[in-house]
Amino acid sequence: MRKQLLQFCFTSDERSTQVGFVEQQFRIQLLRHLRRLAGDGTGAVVIAGAADPGTGFNPDRLADREPQEAAAGEGHVIRGFGDFVAEAVTQSRIAATEARQASVGARQLADQARTHGDDALKELTDTAAAIAEPFRLALKLPPDATELEGVDTAPAADCIKAAKEQDQVLEARQKQRMQFQQALDQASREREALALRRRDKVEAPIGKVGADLNRERDALAEAAFALNAGDDRVPGPVPASPPAVVSAWAAQLRDATAAMLDVADRTKKAALADAEATRTSLIELGRRLADADAVAEATQAGPPAIPTM
Repeated sequence: MRKQLLQFCFTSDERSTQVGFVEQQFRIQLLRHLRRLAGDGTGAVVIAGAADPGTGFNPDRLADREPQEAAAGEGHVIRGFGDFVAEAVTQSRIAATEARQASVGARQLADQARTHGDDALKELTDTAAAIAEPFRLALKLPPDATELEGVDTAPAADCIKAAKEQDQVLEARQKQRMQFQQALDQASREREALALRRRDKVEAPIGKVGADLNRERDALAEAAFALNAGDDRVPGPVPASPPAVVSAWAAQLRDATAAMLDVADRTKKAALADAEATRTSLIELGRRLADADAVAEATQAGPPAIPTM
């Protein structure tokens, strides 16, 4: 075995074929698993079940190394060429059996792969048919999965490229939509905040001002009634309207107040004039009453005495 004489059991023509390759591999494996039979001096060897870790595959280096010893129970004992042939035949039969089993397993795997391939082809066909135009894969799929290698995928590549580009456009639009939605949400929140500020800073103060103006308006209406000036000059109650309308109403109230002040001033002047005239009349009446009292007293006292000479 170490002299590698097994190769000379075959002709040069046989060694140039697949037989030579098998022989070489068989010879290398024999050298890798070769051990001396412990306690034997006849040259018997043991073909161990496993090679030592780190054992290479160079046949010349394997032949030059000194084999280690192994007990008979650590492998197959070879004492002569007959044992070698018998062991080779046995291993060949085992290898053939394993090869047949592997062939059956490979056939089963091939059938399973074919079944899976047909199922995948059907799923691919159904999926391609379900894709909407213009992105449907323009593939002419064969009925047999084994013929898929001959399918021209160039049209499908164009459709996939167009679909990817459209997907990028849609994704960009989706991002823009999200940005717009965020902006709208922010605007809505700001609008709500402005509405609250308007209620607190504008509408509430305007309501208070309106209540105050209505009280002033009621007082002005009472004054107009008291002055007998008519209440048609007094505007109606203040409207619950925007500030501009309230401001215009306040201007009307201011004009009505000025008109009432003018009426009150004229009424005051007329009342003062009437009071002065009444005072003058009363003074004159008092003077006349005083004169009348003096005449009455003189009449009661009799004629005056005539002085004597």
